[in-house]
Amino acid sequence: MDEKIELLAPAGSPEAYKAAVAAGADAVYLGAKAFNARINANNFDNQTLSAVIKDAHVRGVKVYLTLNTLISDRELEEARKLASFAYNEGIDGIIVQDLGLINILRETAPGLPIHASTQMTIHNTDGVRAAQALGISRVVLARELSLAEIKEIVKKPALRLKSSCMAPVHLPVRSMPVKQFHRRKERKQGKMCPAMPAALQN
Repeated sequence: MDEKIELLAPAGSPEAYKAAVAAGADAVYLGAKAFNARINANNFDNQTLSAVIKDAHVRGVKVYLTLNTLISDRELEEARKLASFAYNEGIDGIIVQDLGLINILRETAPGLPIHASTQMTIHNTDGVRAAQALGISRVVLARELSLAEIKEIVKKPALRLKSSCMAPVHLPVRSMPVKQFHRRKERKQGKMCPAMPAALQN
């Protein structure tokens, strides 16, 4: 049976997170103040990261943390501490680029799904299999692949059951105000949707 498609949206700031939730995202990916490829975005400190994870889980939305830069030896301990914090706060998965971080994550955050970032530029079946062998549960394929090439990779029987392969797709989303979203959810479900926590209302 095919898996349900997950609508995954970038959240480079608390405002972007709220817009993604309001637009119906199943999950968001976001970065902390270090070790993510969108370092010029507002991103999240520990307090707002914790608030987002808690708020998202109340709403049935998953949160993935991007640790998707190359990490030097002197930075590994700091990256480990960040991953440990996110793991203890209930993050749903971590997106990585650096192969050296994978074993650290398996020790620091046992059982936590690890996703291969598009920055890994995995672009063929053997690359996906190599990622699987490392314990990676999802591969974000290289942006350079065509739709036909992606179809060739995901149709392989050995991969369908073990990996979730996807390519980044950027679609314009018209968001609605959070209060309006709450009213729609209330009418639909017959109950009030919880308000955003104070840490996310700036």
